[in-house]
Order: sequence, then structure tokens, then C-alpha cells
Amino acid sequence: MSMLRYFFEKSAQDNRALFEDLAISQDLDCMARQGQYPVIYLSFKELKNDNWEDCLNSLKFMIWQEYERHSYLSDNDLLNEENRAYYKAISNRSASLIDYQMALSKTFNCSIRWHVANKAVYKHI
Repeated sequence: MSMLRYFFEKSAQDNRALFEDLAISQDLDCMARQGQYPVIYLSFKELKNDNWEDCLNSLKFMIWQEYERHSYLSDNDLLNEENRAYYKAISNRSASLIDYQMALSKTFNCSIRWHVANKAVYKHI
């Protein structure tokens, strides 16, 4: 799954070299899409909890990690005060369960807006 992330994710690091010796590198249409999209990446392979409370805490931590990875979203004018407060609540781990339930959707929407607004020049903060 991480290979999909590295293929599609628009990031400061150029991951094109990871695909040089693979068949996909010969498909110009596919390679034109490489590194063009915001990606939210969660892997559940490390979730090995024995009870719901620990599993929920692990999920919250994974969401927090993605928020930290996309912290550039909180430092721009595209977020209104409500979304900035929401982002801060997830980042400092004071969010409610409902906030965590909506976190990925909100992050996705914010990242799409940010990437569209910054299409000409990408800088990872």
C-alpha cells in the first residue's frame, strides 16, 4: 500500500526514481499522474490491540500522525477559524470522538483545497 502512496502523493520529495525499473515507468499516461495528488495514508497492519479502547486510541494516534504529516494545512489562509480550531484539536489530541470520526474527511477536503490553490508552486512546510 505504501507504494501507492509514493506513486500518487504530491510531496517535496520526488519519488519518480522508485518506479524507474518498473513497467509502469514505460506508461507515459500513468507517469503523468505520478506525484500529482494529496494522499491520506493509514496502515492498519500495526493494529494488534486486544480491546476496543486500545484500538480506538491507536486509531486516534494514526489520525494524529496524518494531521502532523499534513501540518502545512493549518498554516494557510484557506482554513477558516472553525477548521483551524478543529485542526488544532486533533493536533493537540483534545478532539472529541465525533471530531476523530470526521477527521479524515475534513483533512481530505482541506488538502484538496490547498493543493488546488498551490498547483503552480508546491512547497512542503
